[in-house]
Amino acid sequence: MLANLLTQTAEIFRPTTTQDRHQNQQDVWPTIPTSTKPCRLQQVVGLEDSDGRDLSISQWKLYLPADAAITEKDRVRVGADVFEVTAVYPVPSPRLGATHHLQCMVTTYSGGVAS
Repeated sequence: MLANLLTQTAEIFRPTTTQDRHQNQQDVWPTIPTSTKPCRLQQVVGLEDSDGRDLSISQWKLYLPADAAITEKDRVRVGADVFEVTAVYPVPSPRLGATHHLQCMVTTYSGGVAS
């Protein structure tokens, strides 16, 4: 039944760590997804910063199958939109005694400085 609701595709990007020229740790995301899973994406809230900038921040819920490997350090692409993963919640199934699916909170930013 869950599979019928997961009608979109999430491309998950897992960062690797490298050092910059000052020997500081820096995350680098691959150009090819680390994994791909079926998903469902729902917008929770959208905000616009009106402090002289043309910036919008949107928060979304991303539903994934229980076997999806995703963490708060990952990025996700659904369609043409890229999101930062801010939280991952396993949703248990009392009937199964195991995780039924994952609910993730993801955020996207768009815009920039107003001209």
